[in-house]
Amino acid sequence: MHYRRMKSAFLPSSKRLAYIDIIKFSTESSVWKYRKTKVS
Repeated sequence: MHYRRMKSAFLPSSKRLAYIDIIKFSTESSVWKYRKTKVS
């Protein structure tokens, strides 16, 4: 866990931003699916 965090610190900023964007997209899509199922 700690090693992975250190490894991510050495990644280029662009790659790190893309990684964050992927996490944001996945969380937002999961929340949207949850809301959709909750409404219906």
